[in-house]
Amino acid sequence: MTLNLTQIFHIPGYDKELILFIKYILTIMICYQKIIFFHNLELFSNSGVGHLYLLKDKYGQYHYSEIPVHFKITIKKYNGLHPRNWLLWLEELNDFLKFQFKNHSLFLIINKFLKEEQRFFQKSMSDISNLNKKFPQFSREMIESWFLHKYQLTGEITEDVMKPFTENFQILLNQITKKEQLSLFIYKTFKKYVEPIERAILDEDLGRIKDISSHFKNDIHTYLDEKFSFVQTKKIDYYQWLVSFYQFYCDCELIDYQLEKRISKLNLIFHLGYEHEQEKKNINYQLITLKNLEKQTEKEISPYTVEESKQVHPIFRGEYFKNLLKKKN
Repeated sequence: MTLNLTQIFHIPGYDKELILFIKYILTIMICYQKIIFFHNLELFSNSGVGHLYLLKDKYGQYHYSEIPVHFKITIKKYNGLHPRNWLLWLEELNDFLKFQFKNHSLFLIINKFLKEEQRFFQKSMSDISNLNKKFPQFSREMIESWFLHKYQLTGEITEDVMKPFTENFQILLNQITKKEQLSLFIYKTFKKYVEPIERAILDEDLGRIKDISSHFKNDIHTYLDEKFSFVQTKKIDYYQWLVSFYQFYCDCELIDYQLEKRISKLNLIFHLGYEHEQEKKNINYQLITLKNLEKQTEKEISPYTVEESKQVHPIFRGEYFKNLLKKKN
């Protein structure tokens, strides 16, 4: 029988199993820098077998996770480690927890944690809304893909800056459906010219900025030719667009937010606050070592060894199993 993990949230009495699945997902996020939405996890019956996982993060630290006995799990799709995906994942988790944990401390903790995360980005979201209200020619698609959840404004953006920025941008947006993809490319292209622009400004060399705008133009034309057909660009003033983009960028600051640390914090909350024992009688355990989300090795582990591992602090359990494998080898 195959189940989608979202279905488990609707089965009464599966609270302990759900917590184990959530811990597993958070461990994957930490080690492999991916967001995994619940609907992208499939469960299969695996009677009489318990799966334990050993994973290594980018710093070389080992992490341990387990899923409920009698299940095996498949990840169908991964999403990028981006604050937007992280917030969507938390919102999804918060909604699902209402079914099993509405009167449970866990639901209150996750709800509070989600609100804390959202507060980090309140100004970023309101900045885009304010630009939308203040400048009729502005559209969210111009900056949302790279600005939201990453930057916030430090000052007032003037009409002198926004007019050339939006007018030139809109010429392309009016012709292209994949607006987010285009906006992100233009931002990344602009970013590589920020330092050359700043050096030209320090040297008071406007001619060099015009040369940079020609490179900016060529990069965009190459991209448009590769990705789209029959895009008209004759009316775009690339020099004005580049300068206004730089002026806008100078009023942006990075949001002080470290996504990996926030995921680790939530993982710690689950591991320290919600440690549940699984039934171990007549269970055969397999310790699966993962590398880049691919199964590498699989070792039989006795129920006694699993029981003994519970004496080790959850944070150090990965190192415990790593040393255990070294002894066996």
